[in-house]
Amino acid sequence: MDGISLIQTAEGALNEVHSMLQRVRELAVQVSNGTYDAQDRKAVQDEVRQMQNEIERISSSIEFNEMKLLNGDIDRRAFSTDADIADIVSMSDTVEAGGVYTFDVSQLASVTKDTGGVVSLFDGNGESNVAGTINVNGEQVEIMAGETSEEVFSKLRDLTSRVDVSISIDPVPPFGNGKSLTLEMNQYGPRELNVTGDLSLLTALGLDAEHFQPNTDQVYATPVDFSGVVPAAGGNILLNGTTISLVNGDTNITIYEKIKAASVPGLEMTYDGAANVTFFSSKPLIVEPANPIDANDIALEAALDTAGLDDGVAFTPNVGFDLTKSVPADTVDMTQTLNGTLSIYIAGASVGTADLTAGHDLTTPAGRNSALLALNAVDADTTFAFTDDATPMLISYNRNGDDVIIKPASNIVAADTNTADWLGYASGTVTLEKGFGNLGRNVQIDGSSIMYDDPSTINVMDGFPAGTTVTTTGRDIVFESNDNFEMRLVAGSTTGTVTMNLLETGPLDLQIGANEGQFMEIRIQNLSPRALGITDINLSTSEGAQEAIGIVDTAIETISTVRSKLGAYQNRLEHTIANLEAASENMTASLSRILDADMAYEMSQFTQQNIIQQAGTSMLAQANQRPQSLLQLLQG
Repeated sequence: MDGISLIQTAEGALNEVHSMLQRVRELAVQVSNGTYDAQDRKAVQDEVRQMQNEIERISSSIEFNEMKLLNGDIDRRAFSTDADIADIVSMSDTVEAGGVYTFDVSQLASVTKDTGGVVSLFDGNGESNVAGTINVNGEQVEIMAGETSEEVFSKLRDLTSRVDVSISIDPVPPFGNGKSLTLEMNQYGPRELNVTGDLSLLTALGLDAEHFQPNTDQVYATPVDFSGVVPAAGGNILLNGTTISLVNGDTNITIYEKIKAASVPGLEMTYDGAANVTFFSSKPLIVEPANPIDANDIALEAALDTAGLDDGVAFTPNVGFDLTKSVPADTVDMTQTLNGTLSIYIAGASVGTADLTAGHDLTTPAGRNSALLALNAVDADTTFAFTDDATPMLISYNRNGDDVIIKPASNIVAADTNTADWLGYASGTVTLEKGFGNLGRNVQIDGSSIMYDDPSTINVMDGFPAGTTVTTTGRDIVFESNDNFEMRLVAGSTTGTVTMNLLETGPLDLQIGANEGQFMEIRIQNLSPRALGITDINLSTSEGAQEAIGIVDTAIETISTVRSKLGAYQNRLEHTIANLEAASENMTASLSRILDADMAYEMSQFTQQNIIQQAGTSMLAQANQRPQSLLQLLQG
């Protein structure tokens, strides 16, 4: 009976979860029709958030005899070989124990994000001198003339929060002229971030279409020769909103170093084979005078414009291929001097060598410059670049969709192996990225890396079932196959190969008989909001509400399936109890027949013996009576 009580406890909790999901779906349908205003949708989203929190609480805390029921503790146990790559969330009952499931996460999920241009909205008193309306993903707010920077930013923060977007001040608060605004979606994946409104207001906020381009989906390349470009007086420019100071006499090397040190968002730099500086950016470069009324800044901007700095074009792949970025496993050791020979391998085949034996000191601009020139001279379709991170990496772009790996020309020459190691290629492996720009991406799984089960290994599940498909949404990964096989995972913070190992332990065993091995297995999967896929639903917009309807429908179907399974468990236990009661009754009757007296038989025997005894007594009485009669006659 304890087993039935446990199941009824879980069923009671799921009944409430089911009701809450139905309520969320009802709200999603209501919000989808567009009759609700911003405040109404905010109130709806607040209610949805509370229900998400309650579902999370139920899944993590509902228990029976201190045993958690809905957090996956009584499901098949599984562990990831590297949770930083991916970890398991839930699985269906058809995922076999002892299974080993291997795949490769080739690219991490990202969010749509961009930083706008420089803010110029406020006057000398810190008050807005432009009025107008700004719209973010369908929600809008009006900015009034005379509002302070704090009031404007507060309005913008409230506006973006209604559409599940974060806003921040770059480089640091407080908000005001000379700063920039960064907007990013809170949800992973290719979700568009659209900002519209009065052009004068957008321009003053740096969020006009020229400066703010969050939905780009490619990388832009801009090769520039800065030789003799900077005018005699020098000046200051804004490069994608970041201030750069240049002086007459700056060369390609010095300008490269200055721009690299400025850490322009979304920008990577290298040298092409002609010693020009090449910029790779997530949106076309925008060059402006830092001071729009300063003659030197205006002249410098015009000179750079003539040199082609703001003429970025899409760095497109060759026909029929995907532009691919190869990222090594390690960072560059910028304290070393490269002095070896390297082999460049593309798609597993060597395409040539880069001779760095002359010595390239990575601590100096000239050394970094010459190293990139040598590497970029090897293959016309491959371009190497140092990232501008605090711990830089040597990445490469290939127009034919191929992986690019650096190896020592000779494994027995110390200079060659050291040079490869210092550039971050000691492991000889890279991670591939496809799809660029500011638009967010779903996590990507390398299809060729998925290990499938070998049918010849009987009773051993050494891979995914044949015909398994994989879908990704944001950071969520779902493997599905025949027989309702489903495995849900969540991607981590790194890429690479990972294996999911399923153990025999985990399910709850209920003893349903008196002997060894007479038990039934109970499995209840993880039913947290993450497992149900409802963590990211947002009803703040009609588009989000439309998307939520389908998501909640899937969650309701999952809960219904689990509840039907619990009902089947309970029915089986009730039949088992009835069967055991019948067996117990028959066993008791059998034992009674063996050990106890048969009262009917014994009573019949008692009655028979009693009659015989009474008859014998009567006969003796009659026999004794005859002599007495004769004696009386003789005496008479």
